[in-house]
Amino acid sequence: MTQEVNQNFTMPRGKALWANLQAPDTKFNPDGVYRIDVVLEATSDPAKNLKRRIDQAFEQNLEYQSINKSGVKPSVHFPYKDEEDQDGNPTGNLIFKTKTSATRPTARGRVPHRPKVFSRSGQPLDQEVGNGSEVAVNVTMRGHNKGTNGAGVTLYLEAVMVYELVPVGDRSAEEYGFEVEQDEIEEAFNDAAEGDEIIPF
Repeated sequence: MTQEVNQNFTMPRGKALWANLQAPDTKFNPDGVYRIDVVLEATSDPAKNLKRRIDQAFEQNLEYQSINKSGVKPSVHFPYKDEEDQDGNPTGNLIFKTKTSATRPTARGRVPHRPKVFSRSGQPLDQEVGNGSEVAVNVTMRGHNKGTNGAGVTLYLEAVMVYELVPVGDRSAEEYGFEVEQDEIEEAFNDAAEGDEIIPF
C-alpha cells in the first residue's frame, strides 16, 4: 500500500540563495517563514539524484492522496525550478526551494520555531548567510493536498550547515556579470597546493 510521504534527509552541498535564517520573512505570512534556496548544477549527479527523489515522492503523494478521494489533481508547483539570468535565459542550474514556518503547533498553542544553523565545525552560527555561501541543508519532505491547488510535496527546512560563508552584501565577480578566468598567480599557488614548487618571479 502506498505510504504517506514523510522523508528526512540532507541535500547535497550547493550555493545558498535568498536565505532568511536569522529572522523570518513576514511579507506574505504574518507568522513568518524561514527559508533558503540551494543552487546546484542541473547536469550534476547530485542535482539529478535529488530531482529524481522529489519527482518520485511527488508521484507517491499523488497516489496516496487519491486513495480515499477522487479527482485529486497534481500541483503545478514543484520545490525546484530552472535558474534564469537577468535576461530570462536558463543558466544551467536548478534552484531547490526549502522553507519552514517560524511557529509550530504544540499542546500549549503555537510556539516560536527557528531552524538550526551550524558552521562547518558544528558550532552554532548567528551570522546572516549571503548568496553564494556553500551550504548543505537538512529537510523533511512531506506531501500535501491543497484542493484546487493540487497535490504536491514541500521541502521543509530543518537545519543548515555552512561550509563557506559569504557575508550578506558581498557580491562575487560572477554576480556582477563578469566572466571569471584564473590568472597566472592563482595557477601558481594552486600548483603549490598540489605539491609543486612556486618559482619566484
